Amino acid sequence: MREVRALGFRVGLHTGGAYPRRLAEVLPLVDWVGLDAKAPFSEYPRITGVAGSGVPALASLEAVLASGVAHEIRTTVHPALLTDADVAGLAEELSARGVKRYVIQAFRSQGCADATLVQAAGRERPLASLVEDVAGLFEDGHSTAS
Repeated sequence: MREVRALGFRVGLHTGGAYPRRLAEVLPLVDWVGLDAKAPFSEYPRITGVAGSGVPALASLEAVLASGVAHEIRTTVHPALLTDADVAGLAEELSARGVKRYVIQAFRSQGCADATLVQAAGRERPLASLVEDVAGLFEDGHSTAS
């Protein structure tokens, strides 16, 4: 990162936040961070299969917010893993912690090796409706779906 910056390039970092100490070390070297918030932090083990995984994810979020580095927090929504209520609760928590830009992303089956997840990817309600539900929580007046 130092070498890239020395060449005059800007540095962006995409992370899931599993290693908050490492992230904190490199935050001074980046211009932007995209941080995945996979679920409400108390629900991380259900999504990741790793006990206690919400603790480092939350610590990473706090480090990003404290750093002042431009950032985007995003959640990929699979309807079999996260309900609209889960995502709305997460959005409220993120907003309360000071997140200004939150992006809700639809699960895409391309490249997913889990056939069960691929087959269970249909939604009853359009994702855009969920985005509209949480839009007012964020600084720019909207969250986005991609």
